[in-house]
Parts: sequence; C-alpha cells; structure tokens
Amino acid sequence: MKDDWLNLGFLGEELKPYVEPVEVIDEKRIGNYFDIMQNICRNLFLFQKAFVILLDFCMSIVFVVMQK
Repeated sequence: MKDDWLNLGFLGEELKPYVEPVEVIDEKRIGNYFDIMQNICRNLFLFQKAFVILLDFCMSIVFVVMQK
C-alpha cells in the first residue's frame, strides 16, 4: 500500500502482507517431550493405582475396627 498514514514507520517503503515464518519441526526435541510426557503419565497412573490400593487397605482396616 502506498498510503502514508498506514505506513508511518517505513516512509518510502511499500507495505507488504505478513508472511508466516516457515515452521521448523525439531523431531528430536518433540520426541524427547513425548517420552517425558509418557513417563509422567505412566508415573501418575502408578501413583493412582497405589493410592487406590492404599485406600482400599485403610477402608478394610476401618471396617474391621468398626466390627469390634
């Protein structure tokens, strides 16, 4: 565009449309994040499983104590 009021910082230069930069996909970094997220999910699953077992154990103790 050649309108000066739209091109205040670049007088003498014609405005050009914005062009998205070319996306660089870093497979090594993405793969590394994927492995980290898998490990976090696996650890969370194991923690949740252990917590359910512990909760079940505690509830069974409470049940036995309440029976007496």
